[in-house]
Amino acid sequence: MGRALSFFGALLFILLCSMPQSHALSLKLVPDGTDPSGVTDTCLIDSENTDDFFNLNIRIEDVQDMTGFDFKLTYDSSVVTAESVVFGDFLESDGLTAEISHKEIDNVSGALDIGICYYSSDASLAPDGDGLLATIRFALEKQGGVSDITLAKAEIGDINSPPFLPVDIIINAKVTPVYTVTPSPGTGGTIRPSGSATVAIGQPYTVRIAPDDCYEIRDVIVDGVSQGILSRYTFPGDDSDDHQISASFGIRTFQISASEGEGGTISPTEVSVTCGEDQTISVRPENGYLIQNVLVNGKSVADGSDSDFALNNDRSATYTLENIRANYTITASFKVRVPGDVNKDDSADLQDAILILQVLSGTDTSGLTISTDGDVDGDGRIGMAEVVYILRKVAASSGEVST
Repeated sequence: MGRALSFFGALLFILLCSMPQSHALSLKLVPDGTDPSGVTDTCLIDSENTDDFFNLNIRIEDVQDMTGFDFKLTYDSSVVTAESVVFGDFLESDGLTAEISHKEIDNVSGALDIGICYYSSDASLAPDGDGLLATIRFALEKQGGVSDITLAKAEIGDINSPPFLPVDIIINAKVTPVYTVTPSPGTGGTIRPSGSATVAIGQPYTVRIAPDDCYEIRDVIVDGVSQGILSRYTFPGDDSDDHQISASFGIRTFQISASEGEGGTISPTEVSVTCGEDQTISVRPENGYLIQNVLVNGKSVADGSDSDFALNNDRSATYTLENIRANYTITASFKVRVPGDVNKDDSADLQDAILILQVLSGTDTSGLTISTDGDVDGDGRIGMAEVVYILRKVAASSGEVST
């Protein structure tokens, strides 16, 4: 004996990889008493290709003595249109011949109503088990949009029941056209999110462009058109075209500008340095001059507080900029060298002579400034020659010794 069955639907999303540019939704009718109403899945269709379509497969599972079915689908015909219905072979699996009771496709209002059945009093011939009832082919309209595909009616009959019993459920499937964004960062940076993205039409999509360490953005190109230097770009999503975005990056360079005052030279005066490299600057006083100060971006480095500043025996100096990641302006100033000035107060007087005598006698001079810049005979040392020179100079300035 046959039995009357109520069947409930479950919606599955299946991507048919063997069929390029095709997609499928499956509506599965199962007699398990589970109510899947409200179950929603999304089918993403690339609307740029006018050949895009998807199939809606209507399947039955675990049925006994089935004699036919009748169902109606509704949809937004501005987004999708039903092209064709191909009935499966399940109802003819036992050698019976099924007949189409009706098939109505209305792509104006967006409705499809189909039915198929056979009539027999022999229950042994009615099909049992699982199988495909029908496949409906939908085309995606070029203008895109989002459509609900609603199972508005589903009726299935068996051999001993009235012709059809209603299945009181509604299941929705959203069909959403999409566009694709493909990023292509060059060497030296990234575009995030990485990898191709599939985005629903109408939804904006933002990417961020970032350079790696020691690189900078040189240009951002969207669909072959330069956008200039950007750190982010948003696709508005107002069309169905796929998009490409690429970015080019370059290694950063920095400029070092150096200048000097009267009495000496600095080199190099203008140099471009690659990010992360070192650069040494040389400062050399002319004969009769000393380095007075060296300013790097306005800060003195010649006062002994910066270990990168090195004073040489010939009174020249070097300053090394390490791991350069900025522009620099360097200025060197010079002063006239005063022979006999060992305490660096820019004069040679009795205080200098006393300081030298203290050094020569072994007196503790810790904490006092003693400079060989006051050398008068070119031997690079401070001694009695400097004392004699200072005393003569002091006497001459007081008029006691003739010059």
